[in-house]
Amino acid sequence: MAAAITARSATGTVVHKLTFAHISVTGVDDNTAAGAERRYYLQATKSGESTLRSHVFGPSQDGKHTWDNVMFPSAGSWSVTLRDVSNDSTIATLALTVA
Repeated sequence: MAAAITARSATGTVVHKLTFAHISVTGVDDNTAAGAERRYYLQATKSGESTLRSHVFGPSQDGKHTWDNVMFPSAGSWSVTLRDVSNDSTIATLALTVA
């Protein structure tokens, strides 16, 4: 299964400085071929804004994880990226419009 990122809020719309977003990943490998736990982080970027970065995490055995209570500081087009800690490679990307 391919890795994917989704975003949601309690109101259905992510509104800057007003609603908390919940950024979820699915389809992420939890172990390497050698059995070591894989580690990831999420980051959200927008031109002119500081990068938002999640904690480092290992996904659940079914390849899921949620970064809760993300508050976006401004409206516009954000890029949310799932990155592998071991080599900083991009695993998946979501284009997110914040109201």
